[in-house]
Amino acid sequence: MSSKALSRMLLGAGIALPFVILLGCSSSFSPQDEKDLALVGAACQALKESEKQVACVDAAVRLTARKVPDTAIPKMPPPPPPLGRASEEITFKGIPFDQPGHLDKLIGICPNKDAFGDKNECPTVKEVEKRTSDYTDKRPRTSFRVSYGSFNPYRPFHFTFNRDGSLQAVRSGGSVGELLAMIANLSEKYGPPSLQTYENQNGFGAKFESKIAKWVDIRGTQILIESQTEKVGQGRFTIQSGAEIAEEVKEAKLQSDRAKGSL
Repeated sequence: MSSKALSRMLLGAGIALPFVILLGCSSSFSPQDEKDLALVGAACQALKESEKQVACVDAAVRLTARKVPDTAIPKMPPPPPPLGRASEEITFKGIPFDQPGHLDKLIGICPNKDAFGDKNECPTVKEVEKRTSDYTDKRPRTSFRVSYGSFNPYRPFHFTFNRDGSLQAVRSGGSVGELLAMIANLSEKYGPPSLQTYENQNGFGAKFESKIAKWVDIRGTQILIESQTEKVGQGRFTIQSGAEIAEEVKEAKLQSDRAKGSL
């Protein structure tokens, strides 16, 4: 193994340089050598820039003039995925996003009766296709109550589709307690989210703390939970497909360009 390859291996695994070298050839080092190497290894790892760390460890390995056998380097497990990277494809009750032909399947999860035993207004596929929304470019939409995670069963969910029947977005609101519980529930399913905490303020001047949790899967589908928004004690829950997010980014750029053109 080359000295540079060893350098990157050491730094990537977070292993002190002298520890690994001594594994392979500890008999060739005096006690003072060990102390010197410990100081050099600690100094290399204290550097802030990764390239400087690699260069430092690389130089230290060369200066020892010893060959470190591959067997001296322990096998390290792969690093965990970054925070917010979903461990599996994001779905809504098993229904995928950006995949055609699932409109009838989603309508099928609408219960005939809600959690209180009252009749639930479940739409048909034809009714959904007639219900379009101006803010989603005339795409089919529908809303109904359905049990989902820690949400109270009377919460309506709002669904948006493409014309091909592919699910594009799921939206709902909830209390702080519901949404914080959903963050915990979804963390068990998809892994830890990227999490931000900030101070929010509504139009009346009331200040309150809000948490934003986000997961993104390999297809670009995103879950976004805001524990509190404009109204104290109430927040938002959104799942958006990668295609819908891309459309929103494109539309935002067009609006920005038009605004600049009017200056």
